[in-house]
Amino acid sequence: MNTKWHRQFVLMGMMAASLWSSNAKAVPVGAYPVEPLNFNLTFTQQGSNAVNESSNVFESTLNIYRVNNKDLLKLLATAFGTNWPDGASVAGVGPDLFVVDATGTNPVFNLSSGINVGDTNVTYFRFLFDEPVTRSREKILPQSAGNLERNTKGTDFGMVFFHLLNEQDGTNQTDLSFAGLRVGDFNSSMLESNTPDETVPFHLHLISNITESVTGDGIWDGIWTVVTGQVSSSSEFTGPFPPPPPFLPPQLPPIIFTNFPPPIIITNRPPPRIINTNPPPPIITPLPAP
Repeated sequence: MNTKWHRQFVLMGMMAASLWSSNAKAVPVGAYPVEPLNFNLTFTQQGSNAVNESSNVFESTLNIYRVNNKDLLKLLATAFGTNWPDGASVAGVGPDLFVVDATGTNPVFNLSSGINVGDTNVTYFRFLFDEPVTRSREKILPQSAGNLERNTKGTDFGMVFFHLLNEQDGTNQTDLSFAGLRVGDFNSSMLESNTPDETVPFHLHLISNITESVTGDGIWDGIWTVVTGQVSSSSEFTGPFPPPPPFLPPQLPPIIFTNFPPPIIITNRPPPRIINTNPPPPIITPLPAP
């Protein structure tokens, strides 16, 4: 296996291990697989303040809400003003978050795109993660006709970021941001051909398990809220190598400004000030005789 393919294989392992699902196989839809997510969050808000004047005790309480996938879907349905089909779930599809139907393969609504009406009614649920670092161990098993099987085990680390925004009539009803450390274990095997005719095609089988501990805060229902919890997944991919890029959106074209405003030309300048270069000689008055 040449160095270029080896680098791509390791990168693919890192990328595919970062795909999310909840104990379900990744099913290709278009250019991307659909990966259901499993949320287990806690929302904490400030509660009431109580005063016991007889004992001089002042007490503040907290309101705690458990938010799983079902609760999150209900929250999102309220934010988007809609109802999801029975059995719907939240999933990652390439670079976006979607609501998918009960089959787990058909996207229903793109949460990351969301809605935007006049820039005053805006709702979306997005996520982003950075490039991970990885530790891994690879074992090469020679096969017949010069072919190789490469088995790799490893763990990758990185940060993940979520943002849920619901703005109605210019007022933020929900504006939650939370982030955490992503730790993912992956076990992959790839069969490759080292023969000139490449009789054995590249083929990848990847299993990954990811746990993300997240925390953050923001506004929920107009009240300041602290978010803690986990987002977890377990996924499996089998197919030709390399599979489609799982989460690399196309690059945006550069912005080229061609209609610059014309330069300001001042035509009615005041006449220049003329300095007399030939001043008259000074007047010398003789002093009186002593």
